[in-house]
Amino acid sequence: ENLQKTTDIQVLSGFEAKVDDFNGNIDVAADVLDAADIKIVSVHRFPIGRNLYAANFFDAKIAQEIELELCIAAVNRGGFNVLGHPGGMSLTAHKDFSEKYFEEIVKACLENNIAFDFNGRYHWNIAEMLISLFEKYNPLISIGSDSHKLDAMGAWNKFLAKRLCK
Repeated sequence: ENLQKTTDIQVLSGFEAKVDDFNGNIDVAADVLDAADIKIVSVHRFPIGRNLYAANFFDAKIAQEIELELCIAAVNRGGFNVLGHPGGMSLTAHKDFSEKYFEEIVKACLENNIAFDFNGRYHWNIAEMLISLFEKYNPLISIGSDSHKLDAMGAWNKFLAKRLCK
């Protein structure tokens, strides 16, 4: 807010938080949540009991089910703008996330007015399948690269421009 008062440039603040539990709670304090303009919530680890586990700790089917449940819980709880890289942890660990699960997440995002992060780092190899789901349901989409290098971000944007702007 103070920065906004010192410039004519519109400045938005935001965060990416992780899903903390199967109730859809996130790891951000209420005052931070209230002050942010852009709120991205993602599954990064799987909270089981008091511990956090990586997707590769579980076999592929179990990891996908856990990730689905965490995504759906967060989306149904709401209070944020974008579901970050859905399926990304299972895709990274096991190179797979069920199309049926993606469809369930897309529908939940649509029903709850939350954007689905279509992410180059995680979704490149399944882009066509996801685009088909987006065309079928027309959810809000956030284009993300999750890139740590400029050329990777450019490659995702070029791919999307070529594919989506026919």
